[in-house]
Amino acid sequence: MELLPFLKEVDKNVCKFAMDANLGKYPTKFVDMCQTSVINNETLESDFELLAASITTAEGATNHEVIGGLFRVLVSKLANGRINEFLNAKVERDLNVWKSY
Repeated sequence: MELLPFLKEVDKNVCKFAMDANLGKYPTKFVDMCQTSVINNETLESDFELLAASITTAEGATNHEVIGGLFRVLVSKLANGRINEFLNAKVERDLNVWKSY
């Protein structure tokens, strides 16, 4: 439950980048740039570190390298899922446009 607000914020950040305009600007680097924009979001990383610290304080000290690595992997996986949804929807929209001709 504690992760839900963080996950929603990651999703919002991915959606801000995953748009037709950015796909048009960066057709070959779109996925990498979208992931990077979210992974490099200092606010998200800070929020995740605070969340991890609040969850793990009862279990002892946290390792910042492990938390940072976990953040990058988690955010990357979430971004990939949302990017795939965006691209699949774009393909469907484009196919519907061609069908109407």
